[in-house]
Amino acid sequence: MERNKGGLDRLTEAERRVLRLVALHYTTGEIAARLGLSEHTVNAHIEHILTKLGLESRREAARLWLEAEEDGAPLPEEDG
Repeated sequence: MERNKGGLDRLTEAERRVLRLVALHYTTGEIAARLGLSEHTVNAHIEHILTKLGLESRREAARLWLEAEEDGAPLPEEDG
């Protein structure tokens, strides 16, 4: 879906990494540990994601990510 790809294109690489893990059902603490960030930073990324995409919840953001993944949108791979 073009809307999904366009919306995800507005995210920074760091925000996309966080969103990928949100879509995989990681908790804030798990995302922080996996990416070497503080929970505060992860929460800030999530707030930025929601604002940029015009969404209200992590669940909506995860759904958007998964739909884009199904559509073959270029998404960041997991590091290490």
